[in-house]
Amino acid sequence: MKTAKSIITHLKRHPRNIKVLEIACYEKVKSMLPSHLQSAILFMYKKNQTLYFVLNHPGMKMEFHYKLILIKTLLNKLKSLDPNCKDLDILEVKSFVSNKIPPKVEEEKKIQ
Repeated sequence: MKTAKSIITHLKRHPRNIKVLEIACYEKVKSMLPSHLQSAILFMYKKNQTLYFVLNHPGMKMEFHYKLILIKTLLNKLKSLDPNCKDLDILEVKSFVSNKIPPKVEEEKKIQ
């Protein structure tokens, strides 16, 4: 009898679900970055062999630019270490700042 893990792995590897594996690989790269960069990333996507990072602050874009070699190295290491990520065909990494303002979360006022 197959285990749940083997069934999920089989479903992920199906050609129509290949996007799920790519997104999981992008999240792994994000988790390997320093924490201040992780918190600045709103989301990531791939288009024409370029991985785009959408950031929430212009200052973080400069910091991200300085860490570009680190990110490319992490992508190459991930391809060699993780069999699910070996088919990533990313040649460039770019970043930009989102022009949408995130909604502010209002804190509840505490009564003392």
